[in-house]
Amino acid sequence: MDVLEIIQISKKKDSAILYGNQYRLHRANKQNICSWLCIKERSSNCRGTLKSKDGKVLHVPSHVCIPDAAATEVAKKLCMIKKCFREEEQSVSRIYLQEMGPLFNRGYDYVENIPTLPAVRAQLYRVRRKEQGTAVEPKSSQDIEIMDDDVIMEDDSSFLLADDDSGSRILVFDSTKGRGILKTGQNFFMDGTFKSCCMRFYQLYTIHADLSKNVEEDTTTVPIISLCLLEKIVKYIQNFLQF
Repeated sequence: MDVLEIIQISKKKDSAILYGNQYRLHRANKQNICSWLCIKERSSNCRGTLKSKDGKVLHVPSHVCIPDAAATEVAKKLCMIKKCFREEEQSVSRIYLQEMGPLFNRGYDYVENIPTLPAVRAQLYRVRRKEQGTAVEPKSSQDIEIMDDDVIMEDDSSFLLADDDSGSRILVFDSTKGRGILKTGQNFFMDGTFKSCCMRFYQLYTIHADLSKNVEEDTTTVPIISLCLLEKIVKYIQNFLQF
């Protein structure tokens, strides 16, 4: 019986590796049987899954995607770098070169998957500050980091609908149910607030939907979309909606 290799991609979430494929944990039942989904489920529409119990593989169906040994090895090294950086006081460059150095000589497939040191430096320092309890507030909206663990819902969908930082950053939050209501609803209420918005943004703009089924019922409104906006984007939306 095959044994899974488990790596910790964050302090809250594990990832499994088997035969060059990488999986994310989908759910675990009361019998401690875990269901895992291929991490390329969305990018490659791969339905590859596996089931395990106590780290031992129970069932592995076929994959649509091709195993990427290089990407998997780089992911393992990144997890090791984060672990070392949390636990040791060595410099980020020393730990990075110590772990990633051997992969640079293993071919182009590995090199193209290896993130540069500047690309991971800030993230690693955030990991260390968080471990030491010295995390600092982001200085701008661009510095705000949203981890996957923080926005994954019970149905494995992401609460973060969009994160556009091509210009002034805009964050859009919406649930799967909220998206359905947006398509089928008839009455909507929209407004922006300022005091309840993160200070790195200008305005929190929220769209509410009326869930009452007829005009005789009391109006039942719930928020379905929230947007964190900067000033110039707010002005654009206000002009577009003719506010």
